[in-house]
Amino acid sequence: MADPLRRGIAFDVVERNCRERFAEGEDGIKLYRQLLGLVRLGNVSEAVEEFEHRFEPMLAQSFGKWPDAPPRRDP
Repeated sequence: MADPLRRGIAFDVVERNCRERFAEGEDGIKLYRQLLGLVRLGNVSEAVEEFEHRFEPMLAQSFGKWPDAPPRRDP
């Protein structure tokens, strides 16, 4: 979504509905990757960066437990 206001609303919904699931190990990582793939389909680099920045920290509990976890990004 190119519109930052609408994207913010959409990401608020993702956070409200998926926050706890993102921390559920392999299932959370799978959900994160599926949603990130959908965001990437929009071809809006700012949206991808915002999604990663906002939601990767929610995976923190899963890092190190699963070999296919997405790599951690330095800010």
